[in-house]
Amino acid sequence: IKEVSTGKSVTVESLWRDQTCVLMFFRRWACPFCRLDAVRLSRIKPQLDAAGVRVVGIGHENIGLDDFRKGEYFKGELFVDEERNAYKALGYKRYSWFGIIPAILTPAARAKASEAKTENVGGDLTTGDGLLMGGTLIVEKGGGKVLLNYQQETPEGYVGNTSILEALGVSR
Repeated sequence: IKEVSTGKSVTVESLWRDQTCVLMFFRRWACPFCRLDAVRLSRIKPQLDAAGVRVVGIGHENIGLDDFRKGEYFKGELFVDEERNAYKALGYKRYSWFGIIPAILTPAARAKASEAKTENVGGDLTTGDGLLMGGTLIVEKGGGKVLLNYQQETPEGYVGNTSILEALGVSR
């Protein structure tokens, strides 16, 4: 994967070598749902920092990345996995074109779209490859244990900050 700020290539495993790490795998940088999730996770970053937890966001393409960065939705480090190796290794679901349309029209997706609009995160449903789902992975320092492995089943899915904090043993 490539670190966005430096362009340096690193292994995913290096992200948790020296400290426990929360990794959020985004569907698309332009996705309003993903931007909202980035804002949500960023709200607990001070608690994660205090607990010595690294916060990382990973996308699978560069399309929409500049706007995502300019919007400052995410307070952690950003990486791009253009070859999608981490996404593949984690077994993230991929929708078909015929499957994604009804998935973004569900009541839950419409409710999240409304919340994203209220939070003013912008974005759209067309820029980039929106068929690949993402998720949240928490790996303890050194990689000895996966503390949480949440995989999106639907485009609007989010593990929730409470689950993240509980997995880490960090109080709200």
